[in-house]
Amino acid sequence: EGRTWFAPIDGGLFWLREGQRGQIKEAGLGNDIVYSIAGGKDGLWIGRQRGGLTHLRSDGDSFQAKTYTEKEGLAENGVYAVHQSRDGTIWAGTLTGGVSKFVGGKFTTYTTANGLASNAVTSIVEDSDGTMWFGTLSGLNALSNDRWRIYTVRNGLPSESINCLFQDSIGVLWIGTASGLALLQNGKAAIPANLPEVLKDQILGLV
Repeated sequence: EGRTWFAPIDGGLFWLREGQRGQIKEAGLGNDIVYSIAGGKDGLWIGRQRGGLTHLRSDGDSFQAKTYTEKEGLAENGVYAVHQSRDGTIWAGTLTGGVSKFVGGKFTTYTTANGLASNAVTSIVEDSDGTMWFGTLSGLNALSNDRWRIYTVRNGLPSESINCLFQDSIGVLWIGTASGLALLQNGKAAIPANLPEVLKDQILGLV
């Protein structure tokens, strides 16, 4: 609908459209910190510091919100990373509880007990072949056909502390770590050749 959404570090959720600005106060969003925003035609999914996972939909000039917390099966109320996959599945990566998958009105949670490298999930990306990638504080995870893979410094990463992920138009997965930029191509992780020194510092975002 042409809105640009932004969430200041000191809390709240706002939008911009054609010079107009609005604030969302439904479901307590005016008093919480928003860590991540994802969504599609059916609305936005909001990852919150304390308030869990909120589904926000516009209804004319107003908004409707439904919030999911631990009571509904979410792994944890601190949701740091949110991703909506192409089939509509919602993935919510939490600060200490692993990642929860929301489909068909039900949550399924994956933790280190299932194969996740760490229960602190920082970023989520869906590969072109449907593989789900999860950045954690202890390495990079891939979930495909219910099987998990973990990539660490032993597999070519400069650091196991992953901050962000991005897949480009030719299928290369770019990985922003605490010790610089890496990439994964054809199943192999590596540090790009001739990488400038500035990109060996902490990478916080990729687009």
